[in-house]
Amino acid sequence: MRFSAFVPWLVVGAVAVPVAGQDEAVANTPFQFVCVKESEPVFLNGIAVPADETWERRDDVPAGRAPADCWAWSESCPPLLLAPGQNAAAACRSAAASSKPLTVRMLAPEAPDSNGDPVDGTVAPAEVSVTAAPAAMWRQVARHLLPTATVASGSLSLPRNDETWRLQALAEGRASTWQDVAPEEASAELVLRRAVDLTVHVTADGAPLAGARMNLLRVGSGMAAGRPEPLGFGLSDADGKVSLTVSERERSAVLVSHVARTATVFERFVEAPSVVELGPGFAVTGRTVDLEGQPVAGVRLLGLSWVEHELPVMRRHLGLSGPDGRFLLTGFTKGAASLRTDGGELEYSERFDLEDSLDLGSIVLGAAETYWIQVVDASRGTPIPGARASSEAGE
Repeated sequence: MRFSAFVPWLVVGAVAVPVAGQDEAVANTPFQFVCVKESEPVFLNGIAVPADETWERRDDVPAGRAPADCWAWSESCPPLLLAPGQNAAAACRSAAASSKPLTVRMLAPEAPDSNGDPVDGTVAPAEVSVTAAPAAMWRQVARHLLPTATVASGSLSLPRNDETWRLQALAEGRASTWQDVAPEEASAELVLRRAVDLTVHVTADGAPLAGARMNLLRVGSGMAAGRPEPLGFGLSDADGKVSLTVSERERSAVLVSHVARTATVFERFVEAPSVVELGPGFAVTGRTVDLEGQPVAGVRLLGLSWVEHELPVMRRHLGLSGPDGRFLLTGFTKGAASLRTDGGELEYSERFDLEDSLDLGSIVLGAAETYWIQVVDASRGTPIPGARASSEAGE
């Protein structure tokens, strides 16, 4: 027998958001918030190194206005990325035209057929949890903070927008693969198979490393081969432990990284050892100055380099200039790399090849420039509407 239910998101901490003039269903519904967390930088050799961007649940959001960059969602509103000061209910109402239901069915292998192959059938265990959110949210927010709905039936319906979404279902001892749903698709089927606990202890110089990321990466093949796509991640705790529950059928690669250390890639999750040591790698240092040669403090810097592996995986390095303009980025590997400013009114960008640690000396920051790009069809020369351009950092 099949069951269907509309299931609200699992509420951990919620804020009721009354908004004058709002539809009653939106105005009185509790919103959940996951927001960027302000983290203090650490100091290496007396130079500040910023922590990687992390997010946290917030249940103290005044009047439903985002205190920082936040994802917000409710029973009737799919997750939306809010800018600081933006009202959740107002944003939900503005996006209502693009919202639509997504039907999700959970299936599990039953007894083998005459050929010995398992037959997928509807499963209704005591409880199934479905994590569903825009793919962009999976890439930004750790897996355990994503919106999750719980249901004791074989299907459910969730509100979604017109972006690509990513889903995973978990039940006792069972898990589905991480599955994408295209904007035009109105339903999805998640096959629950034996669950595997993917647990890694991340260390640096033999000591537990907190804040390391364990990413799942989708690796294409044939014509789809190219740079692996980050799907989502877990974060290591104070003991260096990071865990993800995956399906035995999961075929994603695994990237273990930290913004201040080297990174390691495993082509299959079964290849990941229980302990992963991340080395210091090469360092890139220098001093940020303005056009007059005066030091510029508080400049955020983003470095990019390739992981030493046959898979073409690029990873990030973060730096922050101190009062005297000095900065330090670590964890680089041998080969092509780049460095640029990350936000702000002044700009700098450079590419280089690393054979060892590198001191760039004084790097001069200039005014930011805006470039306009027109994307055209290569054969016809006609403009292509809706095309998206991304930087080498994937932005």
